[in-house]
Amino acid sequence: MRANINKKIISHILIVKYRALGDSLIGLGTIAYIKKLYPQVHVTYAIPNWIVPLYTNLQSSADQIIPLSLENLRGWWKTYLLLKRLNRLNRIDLIFEFHQNGRSKYFFNLFSKLHYIRYLFHNHHQSIPAPAIQRDLQGIAALLPIPAPPNYLDYPPRVHIKNITNTNNSNGLLDKKTIKVILGISATRQSKIWPINYFLELAELLSANKQSAHKDQCWEFLIPLSNSDHDQFLEAEIKRNAINRICSLNFVKVGLAELPLIIADCDIYIGNDSGIKHLAVALNIPTFTFFGPEDPEEWHPYNSTQHQYFFVADLVCRTAKLHFCGKDKCEDHKCLKMISVREVYDRICKYDN
Repeated sequence: MRANINKKIISHILIVKYRALGDSLIGLGTIAYIKKLYPQVHVTYAIPNWIVPLYTNLQSSADQIIPLSLENLRGWWKTYLLLKRLNRLNRIDLIFEFHQNGRSKYFFNLFSKLHYIRYLFHNHHQSIPAPAIQRDLQGIAALLPIPAPPNYLDYPPRVHIKNITNTNNSNGLLDKKTIKVILGISATRQSKIWPINYFLELAELLSANKQSAHKDQCWEFLIPLSNSDHDQFLEAEIKRNAINRICSLNFVKVGLAELPLIIADCDIYIGNDSGIKHLAVALNIPTFTFFGPEDPEEWHPYNSTQHQYFFVADLVCRTAKLHFCGKDKCEDHKCLKMISVREVYDRICKYDN
């Protein structure tokens, strides 16, 4: 069975998403939609080369995941040779890019013309924000003979650990003796980070919570960090502020290939809007996310019962220039400081009840 898209027979689609780690996971929802409609169509997913190792131990809706390197001329040539070989082995009928990027725009315009492949895209720069998955779905649906695109909530990203059918225990939190929590303290920019001392106060409150069936229930907090200067600074801040606090904190420093194995073994994610949050969602782990400069309507395209969020709406400073705040750093930071520890603690305690 091959797809008939805009009166063209399609058997191989190259989906491109040259953006961040979390974006690569968000794109899987729409790929699942394509595969549902056309299960025999081969879908190759092209993402930044540094993200590809994340999928080493993961099974996703894409048939194949390939690396893109477009930061310099050497990377362009390497990527060109890879795609040329791919096209020779299995003719690419359509290239579709989600959230078109500047570099990828120029590269795929050139590649598609040289190899006579149709290149389409959608651009994420919209004055009115829409859920990220919905934009992807709308882009693909515009090519199909359907009256309207499906609802984004029906197509959340999903990945599974290879060779393991069920990685996450579905029992309620109150039934567990040990609750493993991913504390997502990092983010792509400082303005998206909930205050470090708030994280520690929350961890201490949860550790003291004895409302469960197990009086000796314990909370274990795992903090994934990279070796970047930014994450090393956050680690130092945690250690400095954690003195005399009663909670079990463990730093996790593993490669991207091993990271899903760690996350899949946890019970809940609490933290900033980051790639690790989207990975937890894709692994079907409940999440609690803090939003500050960006609107969850756009970047949290998930069921808000299982994946809850905290957001202070209607702040003038957030929308002074655009529909979001683009600052890397913010001295005031009230969008996140106004999310209190007690509010977060109460919501988490109510979740399992």
